[in-house]
Amino acid sequence: MLFVYTTFRNHEAAQKAAHALVERKLAVGVNTWPISAHFGSAGECKETEGTAALVRTFETKLPEVENLIAEFSPGGVPMVAAFAVWRINRLYKEWLMKQGFE
Repeated sequence: MLFVYTTFRNHEAAQKAAHALVERKLAVGVNTWPISAHFGSAGECKETEGTAALVRTFETKLPEVENLIAEFSPGGVPMVAAFAVWRINRLYKEWLMKQGFE
């Protein structure tokens, strides 16, 4: 299992992407929350509002997850960071298997 962290320019884009990821079975689930983002641009610190997302998925689906996130980030360069999850609880794993994820 992987956790994929990414951000979107606004809540609407994040919600649409989350729905598409789950509907297309590219993600088991997606959590979203509002953020303030700070980043460097032309030697200055910029701040913007946005929405972060934590996607629960699998290594085999990562390329498609990255492509879908890019679809919902028009005009931007989305940062997509994947983190391997080394253990999940037994009950959740059993639930995943019943849902068709392995």
